[in-house]
Amino acid sequence: MNITAGTYTGPGRAMNVSMPRLQKVAPSATPILALSPNAIIAIVFVACVGVGSLMAINPKAAVAALVALCYLPLVLINLPLGIALWIPTTFLTGIPGFDSASHAAGLVIAFAWFGTLRNKARERQVAIPRKLLLVVALLIVWLALSMVWAEKPASSFTALQPWAAAALMFVVLMTLDLSQAQIRMLILAFIIGVTISVLIGLVGGVKVPTDTSALRDDGRLRGGLDDPNYLAAGIVPSLALAAGLFPGMRSALGRFGLAAACIALVIGLGATESRGGLIAAFVAIITGVIIAKRGRVFVVAFLVIIIGVGCVWFASDPVAYKRVTHTADKGNGRSSLWIVGGRIWKDHPIIGVGLDNYRAFAPRYVGSAGLLTFVDFIAERPHVVHNVYLQTMVEVGLVGLGLFLTILITSLAQAMRAARRFERRGDYATSALSRSVYVALLSALIASFFLSNGSGFQIWTLLSFGPILWRYAERTKGADPAPAHAPAPRPVIRPEPALQA
Repeated sequence: MNITAGTYTGPGRAMNVSMPRLQKVAPSATPILALSPNAIIAIVFVACVGVGSLMAINPKAAVAALVALCYLPLVLINLPLGIALWIPTTFLTGIPGFDSASHAAGLVIAFAWFGTLRNKARERQVAIPRKLLLVVALLIVWLALSMVWAEKPASSFTALQPWAAAALMFVVLMTLDLSQAQIRMLILAFIIGVTISVLIGLVGGVKVPTDTSALRDDGRLRGGLDDPNYLAAGIVPSLALAAGLFPGMRSALGRFGLAAACIALVIGLGATESRGGLIAAFVAIITGVIIAKRGRVFVVAFLVIIIGVGCVWFASDPVAYKRVTHTADKGNGRSSLWIVGGRIWKDHPIIGVGLDNYRAFAPRYVGSAGLLTFVDFIAERPHVVHNVYLQTMVEVGLVGLGLFLTILITSLAQAMRAARRFERRGDYATSALSRSVYVALLSALIASFFLSNGSGFQIWTLLSFGPILWRYAERTKGADPAPAHAPAPRPVIRPEPALQA
């Protein structure tokens, strides 16, 4: 007797046969705002009058407001697409006008996201990462509390704003119910943003450093971020993410575009002459080979091509090769900044000296025993620590560092857990993408040993990819195969009354 879902009509009585079915989870698509045409016309009229009036007072603010108004309808209609268009702007903040536009777009995204919270609160079938959200909230609260004991609370308040904005975007990203295509779109947007930033630097030539630059290193590629080290910290994760997108890229044009972007990124990495970026790239290479499974041959081939392009670049530019292998400058003052940071932390180990108060305390520790170079970076023109972990520990103590590290480790762990879940399911393309997110995030965290980028949108966007993939794996866990030891599900057979002649 063959049993299938439906009604059995073989010999004997008719029976209904119901087989277990996988529950299909579809991403919610609820409108954020429903406005009448008259209301829309009124809003547009008021907006035009407001922007025109603001143009006479503050042209930069007026341009930012105009971008936000044009961007708002798109975000209200398709929030993931709006976020994908926003991500590249975070790598162009060194270009005049883009910083304001990027922040304005971020505010619009946050507004649209708040509009979905009421509907999302009613959705009980999708798990929200409440523990991770709690840790993020505690971190921001602790950073705000550090103003109480900070010597310069105004500096702490100013520094708190980018931290809160970056954390808010992290929460927005990891609480959206994204489809697989939308996740790939956001990751591709990250790669595109870094590539555009690199191309701007390569086409426009090497930019002369400004007085506000962290370190005055002439002859290095700065791109759209106006800092070679920050640019390198975005290039290495982008290369890892591009390797993860390749297996699931069916379009030949798409693969060609990714390959071209990778070549530009490798050249850009060499042109930044960033030792921290090269160290991060080395860690990414080793980690990628170790954790790659079914696609290890592809990973090795990809790395050989990338390394080959990098070697050709350094061979054509001996000056860049000399800089990345020459250590007589002792990291352009980083070692001194780290020594002073360690001295300050010993006196304030638990709660720190207050957010963004390292530069207020650093000049007092110059006279201690020990050789310091580039003392003007500490006493005359105080700089940040150029190590996100040490700076966090110095300014908000072990408590703040512990909360920050919890977020980093959780994001890494969720990316790897998602990779294993997809692999058990047989979705090897998404598994490879999840592993590439793990490698990308790890390389970015290694690069952060040489940067104070804890409040940057770039690092928090990368951090969100791990929870995003894990939540997608959880929402679609009904597609997982049954364990090998579990008995096969049996059909439920319900007899029906015999048909009367």
